[in-house]
Amino acid sequence: MIDHANNVDYYFVIFHDSHKRKSIGLRRAAQLKATLKARNRLMQLIDDTMILIEHPVFRLDNSFDGLVCENNIYFANFLGMEYIANITDKVAKAAKQKIPIISEKVSFLDFSGFVDDIEKHPRTARLLVAISNRQNLDKYDQAEILRQAAAQGVGFTNEGEPRLKCRVVDKHKLLEVLDDRRWISRNATDAAIPYRASSRQKTKQ
Repeated sequence: MIDHANNVDYYFVIFHDSHKRKSIGLRRAAQLKATLKARNRLMQLIDDTMILIEHPVFRLDNSFDGLVCENNIYFANFLGMEYIANITDKVAKAAKQKIPIISEKVSFLDFSGFVDDIEKHPRTARLLVAISNRQNLDKYDQAEILRQAAAQGVGFTNEGEPRLKCRVVDKHKLLEVLDDRRWISRNATDAAIPYRASSRQKTKQ
């Protein structure tokens, strides 16, 4: 097991209940590998004495990143399940197909530079897919979106001919503005809508 620890991406446990229903708990093996590799660095407390553990320690977590049932999949840790299911690659492929859809309906913005970011930035890919599913894309108000973009510090590199192209550093922020779930409440206030969690980054008001 120790020799092959680097090859273990995740592990799973199969459960059966009293009604013979099966569910599978999945866990990314990050902690498992870290513990296996920590030989001679782990300590244990015995009779008030710290003792160095010289043998390998095999540890399984008692919680899971997700639970797969017959009809549903429950995510406790999205990033863990994203890694296990290789969702990132699937979303990236879908995002590349969605860019032309967005570009056709939001005709005043240039999306040509977003293709290169998809594989490197999974969250950008997820936003592109989410935006493409908006039912009102063709009704996006240019003036309102540009107002929100300016309030969040998004800058553009041209005058809009044939389309507005945002600065490279602002591409992700522009997508966040376009994700209408984040600015749909604009009718309730004239102020800029904070769209990032305050614990992550201070927003501009």
